Amino acid sequence: MKDSMDRFGDRVDSYKKYRPMYPIETVEFIRDKCRVEESWQVADVGSGTGISSSALLKTFGCHVWAVEPNKNMREEAENILSVDPGFHSIDGSAESTGLENGSVNMVTAFQAFHWFDKNKTKNEFRRILKEPHWIVLVWNDRRSCGTVFLEEYEDILRSIPEYLESRHRNVNIGDIYGFMSTAELIYAEFRNLQKLDLEGLKGRFFSSSYTPAQGTEGYRIQLIKLAGLFEKTNINGFIEFLYDTRVFLGRMNGISN
Repeated sequence: MKDSMDRFGDRVDSYKKYRPMYPIETVEFIRDKCRVEESWQVADVGSGTGISSSALLKTFGCHVWAVEPNKNMREEAENILSVDPGFHSIDGSAESTGLENGSVNMVTAFQAFHWFDKNKTKNEFRRILKEPHWIVLVWNDRRSCGTVFLEEYEDILRSIPEYLESRHRNVNIGDIYGFMSTAELIYAEFRNLQKLDLEGLKGRFFSSSYTPAQGTEGYRIQLIKLAGLFEKTNINGFIEFLYDTRVFLGRMNGISN
């Protein structure tokens, strides 16, 4: 099993092209509920190829510190976002961000919280946060039932041992309450849709770290399965992924600064 910092190193191009975006309503909801100001400093932890950082920069208009341990993904974000003066790229992780004490008003984690060492990360976030101590956790939760495509796609994934292992990382509400050490948690969800042709379906599938690497026999087998599923379920040359984009907002308690 790859270390979480290295899992996506060979998936950067597919991740950038084929991972779902976040509905604009999601980031606007965060901005409005947290009353984000342009003077704020935001740490986007586990920022990957910059999908979330880009959305934050456009909607918040403040400085975003993109913290990413994977070199390939971090450099991809830098290639895209370095022209924005509010973007700052940091070689760091959730457990060791490299940011200064009490330097950020908000920490966000999009599609990344399940990889963190929760105890070490809690201490790190407490160290770097200042008023108003917001933590924002967001992820696109792919639906696995409701259409023939979604159900049979899930069946394909379940044939992969590493996928079954990754499911053990699913986060529950108790994990989030415990992490933030708060009794007040704001939750919202938004519907998200991704429409893909056959090449997009392949790219989306192989953007996941638990799928077989290109050039392997497992890769060839999965390509055959995906082509068959697409042929069976596409409508006018496209299939649809449905997601629930889940948003958790809370202020981390127990911070002295």
